[in-house]
Amino acid sequence: MKKLLTLALAVLMLASLAISVSAATTTPDLSSVISYIYGSPRTVYTADDLIAYYNAYGRGYYYDDLITRWIDTCPEEKCNGVATFVVESGKIKWACPTCGKSGTITATQPEKTDKVPVSVVCPTCKSADDLEYVTTGLVDGELKDIYVCAKCRQVVYGKYASVKPYDYYNYYGYYDKTIHCPHKDNGKTCGKDAKIDTLTLEGDHLIATYICPDKHTTRYVVDEDYYGYDRLYTVSVIGATGGDSAVRGGTSAKYGDAKTVVFYPKTGYVLTSVLVNGVSVAFKNNEVTFNVYGPVTVRPTFTRIVDTKTYTVTATATGNGTITALKNSTALSYSAKVEAKSADTIAFNFIPGGKNYRVADVKVDGRSVGAVTTYSFANPTADHKIEVTFAWKAPYDDLNERYIPAVEFVTESGVMGAYSAGSFSGTVGITVDDLVCALAELSDTAQVLNDASARRAWITANGIAKDVDLTKKCDVQTACTVVVEYLKVLEAKNGVTFLKLDKTASVKDATVALNLATAKTFDANRALTRYDLAAICRLIARLEYR
Repeated sequence: MKKLLTLALAVLMLASLAISVSAATTTPDLSSVISYIYGSPRTVYTADDLIAYYNAYGRGYYYDDLITRWIDTCPEEKCNGVATFVVESGKIKWACPTCGKSGTITATQPEKTDKVPVSVVCPTCKSADDLEYVTTGLVDGELKDIYVCAKCRQVVYGKYASVKPYDYYNYYGYYDKTIHCPHKDNGKTCGKDAKIDTLTLEGDHLIATYICPDKHTTRYVVDEDYYGYDRLYTVSVIGATGGDSAVRGGTSAKYGDAKTVVFYPKTGYVLTSVLVNGVSVAFKNNEVTFNVYGPVTVRPTFTRIVDTKTYTVTATATGNGTITALKNSTALSYSAKVEAKSADTIAFNFIPGGKNYRVADVKVDGRSVGAVTTYSFANPTADHKIEVTFAWKAPYDDLNERYIPAVEFVTESGVMGAYSAGSFSGTVGITVDDLVCALAELSDTAQVLNDASARRAWITANGIAKDVDLTKKCDVQTACTVVVEYLKVLEAKNGVTFLKLDKTASVKDATVALNLATAKTFDANRALTRYDLAAICRLIARLEYR
């Protein structure tokens, strides 16, 4: 260790001060000495106390221990007492309780140690001028250089800087500066000379790191376990965006064990690099294998694949509802066929056509994902197909399943409504008036026929149901006659031709051709119900024309 205070010894020699601590035979009043040294009176110390202090903390066998305070013969020529000496700011101050005098011996500044980094200063005097290096050791689990400020009597800790490996022999045990590289590849040991590269503290253990000419890295734990052969170490993998990983066989390993880490890139990502304890290593098939000689930290990097291919997402809807689409949060004016690249996100919204409609099911690439109202494709890597089915939520609780499409049509178009609260009453018979009013409403695209009177007036004005008693129960033949006349009026008013309407045929033949009724049903001429009326209105609305 470095000689720290040769100053004190040199000054005493120049002043011809003979050290004779044992010459103190009296017990002087030390209050002035204590006051001078410490700045305020303390418990009275005897000369024996000061002698004990000097023996414990004074100059060592080779005069290379730290000396900041000692006792010796009083510098006054006529005084035979013992004075106390203290080093402060490069000067030696003394005080003698025998003669009551004190003084300062000026000396040159102590030799500066090249061990003191400029960044280390005494927290009390804010200076590094009086810092003296003492040793290097573990402080709160970290390797630090330890100094003492001769001015303030403060212990100061600095970051470990430049102590050579052999300086640690007395603290951590023996280790070599060169070893044979134990790295194995395909069962063959490297064996080349690996030189010590770094000596670092991890936890409470000193770690020696060796590197061979082939850049193989070997880590040894330099402690009482002799390189840590019986110690378990942890292999930690730092999480990274774009993939996952797993340590095969668990994260614990003994010294020298081989460990393999397997990486699982996510779709659209690839593994591009792996660092093991900060050193880049080669990997194959998304795996890396290494030997464990201490704690290991693995850090992978996954990189997104740049894909310029264009993919198509096709969307179709069945039932009363619409599909809207957004591309990267921007609304599109179309949704049936959307083109996207792997970096895009396509979001679809499914909107029922009215309050009585709902999303019944959504299929993505043929697989049902449930009755969801939205669905997104993030970073597509293939073409996709999405199919949405909308279903009618009937407001009635008495429907025959056979007539649900017809009842849905007349309800949602406003042609017919509930017969009573919550009930369609489809089996209730209708009158001719019910028929003509429904037909008039069916043709009211301008929405001007707002009540039954207006609808009857429209029927009469257009010569439909002439000489027919509107109050009588409506039978098949009457209904067919009225409907055929109604269709002729629609052709004339709208300039269209119904493909299945033969205006020269009899009512019966025209009825059969239009699929309004079979010949047998026409001849039976049964009374019609509200279900029948709904079916007639739906059939008319679905007739093809040109």
